[in-house]
Amino acid sequence: MKRVADVVTQASRSDEPTYAFIGGLVERHPLLAPLLSEHLAEPDGILTHTFISDVERWLQARTRDGQLELVTPIMATIEEQFSKGNDRVQGLLAVSFLWLIGVPGTADDELVGHLGPTMRHAFEAMHPFEFH
Repeated sequence: MKRVADVVTQASRSDEPTYAFIGGLVERHPLLAPLLSEHLAEPDGILTHTFISDVERWLQARTRDGQLELVTPIMATIEEQFSKGNDRVQGLLAVSFLWLIGVPGTADDELVGHLGPTMRHAFEAMHPFEFH
């Protein structure tokens, strides 16, 4: 099996924006390496949408546990990449990250307060009846 560090380095330099995003995310936040390692054990390798969904659930759990020192920098990186405007990365994050976050007052709403302005705007647009 490939080493996580090798995969991260290769992915972060990929011409495919979603792989480059994932590689860069794990490179900047090595705490996410075990999640990536689980995906490398699968025969299909890194499934970008599944991996980002796992990151969202991991962040929800850390937020629930009050480990905001872990959550805040990762959320800042995700916001930064979402704001850059690459359509493929935005689509990945909208479908497999933002869509999983519960609207305020529901289960899994812990990350709403940690969304940056661009992601918050997209999140609210996905849930127009809850915010307007």
